[in-house]
Amino acid sequence: MISVRWRKVARESGALQVGTLLAVMAIAIGIFGAGSVLAGYAILTHEIDANFPCTNPASSYLYTDNADEKLAEHVKNKNGVADAQARVLFMARIQVGQDDWVALHYL
Repeated sequence: MISVRWRKVARESGALQVGTLLAVMAIAIGIFGAGSVLAGYAILTHEIDANFPCTNPASSYLYTDNADEKLAEHVKNKNGVADAQARVLFMARIQVGQDDWVALHYL
């Protein structure tokens, strides 16, 4: 004999087929989305851990008042320095409110 609970579930799912179908589809889409995010996270963490050491990341920055290619070449020729680049750093701020300022950085 079927319990009252399962008869109610069967009767309501039959009467509300569209709602039941939409609920099942929403659950399936949610599970698919969560699985996609978790799979992407697993792939990215593995690839980043494997590939980052190959990128030769910068180990230090030297800020000066004026740097040019000549200074970069001089630093590059120092013992233990693999590479050096001269870059311009532009710093400014913009007023977005009465007393509210936002820093702008351009590197």
